[in-house]
Amino acid sequence: MKNCPLRTMRYTANIMNQFVYSKEERKLALRSVQTYLSLFRQLATSGAADSTVTTAILVGLRRAFPYAGSDMQFLYTHLDALFVLANTGNFQQRIATLSLLHLIVSNKATPDTMLHRWYRALYQLLLLSPKQIPQTTQLTNFFAMLHKAMRSDHSDERVMAFVHRLLQRSLYYNPAMICAILLLVGEIVSTRPRVRTLIRPLESISPPTSLDTHQQANTEIHLHGHGSVREEQYDTKAREPQFAHASRECLWTLNTLSHHYHPSVVKLAVLLLFGE
Repeated sequence: MKNCPLRTMRYTANIMNQFVYSKEERKLALRSVQTYLSLFRQLATSGAADSTVTTAILVGLRRAFPYAGSDMQFLYTHLDALFVLANTGNFQQRIATLSLLHLIVSNKATPDTMLHRWYRALYQLLLLSPKQIPQTTQLTNFFAMLHKAMRSDHSDERVMAFVHRLLQRSLYYNPAMICAILLLVGEIVSTRPRVRTLIRPLESISPPTSLDTHQQANTEIHLHGHGSVREEQYDTKAREPQFAHASRECLWTLNTLSHHYHPSVVKLAVLLLFGE
């Protein structure tokens, strides 16, 4: 696929993604997946990612992958290219790529390191500016993927980090997005008892000031005769959500949202605060 023109990639992907596979055509499906991933890798590494080609490749991959078998070894050489696009593409491309990668990393034959890498890419996606998130049908896919990822995650600490970041970023979104995030958080809280422990009574929650943050960061626990150990605090800038220590911080953003100008946001935030 080296030096393949963009127009040729577009024609190839649009023709191949019309193939219909069956269980008896495993070799054809496997070869199609390898071809798609080669095209994807070429696009990502050349920096000439075209949305029409990318979409056509992802459609074809979703159609061929279920018939390609359980041997994942041939995928590993292409995963780096997929993760590049998942971290650098536009919103639509990143959602489509992460959806595809979740299909791959959820396979039992895939090592846990790939799953952790996928969660890191999804965690990074939450930092996008509201201007970079178009009001399209991709938002439905975005929230569906978030819900599926958080419900299936075995790490409560990582789920807490996602809840924290979602609520913190919601302060910059429009009321419709905030309500969607609060509904998602409410669904996660109802099925995750440890996440519920982050919610404090309404009157006891207040946003941390810069002085509070500085004092907390310098808090030390003095042990008997063993020197001092720095207490780990919640890190909002952590790259790895599992090690953000999100369980150390309460969901103070709910108190801020309970004073929002939109009544629907206020109602959902108060319902969460009172555990309803």
